[in-house]
Amino acid sequence: MANDPIVRNVAAVTLLIYFIAAIVGIPANIYVLIRMKKLAKNDSERYRSGTGIALCSMAAADLCSLLLILSQNLMQLYPQLGGDEVLMHYVCKAVLFLTHTVTGISVWSWLLLSTLRYLAIRHPLFHLQLWQMPYRALSFIIIVSLALNAWLLLAVHSTQFGCIQQALFRSLVWNRLFHIVECAWSFCVPCLLIFIMDISVLIKSTLLSPLKMGSCDTGLLQTFSAQKRSEQTFEPPIIACIYSRSNQTLIRVNLTMFIHFKE
Repeated sequence: MANDPIVRNVAAVTLLIYFIAAIVGIPANIYVLIRMKKLAKNDSERYRSGTGIALCSMAAADLCSLLLILSQNLMQLYPQLGGDEVLMHYVCKAVLFLTHTVTGISVWSWLLLSTLRYLAIRHPLFHLQLWQMPYRALSFIIIVSLALNAWLLLAVHSTQFGCIQQALFRSLVWNRLFHIVECAWSFCVPCLLIFIMDISVLIKSTLLSPLKMGSCDTGLLQTFSAQKRSEQTFEPPIIACIYSRSNQTLIRVNLTMFIHFKE
């Protein structure tokens, strides 16, 4: 099978695609992380309350995924790197486990990004109440991804031909079951939700003028953020909001907000 020309050509094309993705993706994700670091330093409020956390986690997970996949390809191209069998036994377990885990974290971070955008467009006032939600959501995503891929630490082993999976509990049925659960968690469920929410945001954006949106939401966000940082009671601000829904232009004018938060 390894000497089959078709198999060798497919393997060569696959390796080429991986290397191109690494060459392009690694610098791009590093650039995103640098920008997110600057945003967190210069405007921490916007970073925490907006999509900065989700974008940063997605870029970090993508970067780790590309580096891990690149390391796997290098081990296949240069088998002499795996001379120590004991070391390669643990390297295979760690690389496969981390690759699957960070891939799931990346896709769910993308879903978190779409969710925040969806709430900001479809439910702007509710979106302002989600204080520290991105941190909690990201913690949940990491914990579940680690738990669902922990079985790889038991199933993956190293051989002279590379990393392989052995049957769990003396049956490959368990391996297939865990793979199905991981596929549903890492790809099927988040991609479906991303598609639904992004389509909903796109439809909403075509119905609402960008000029009539944004100014009100920005004012509300600034007011909410300012009051959240302080324990003092503020004078109720006057905020004018004009939306366009179903040809009814004026929905809310001179909205008075009085918010008193205690940390």
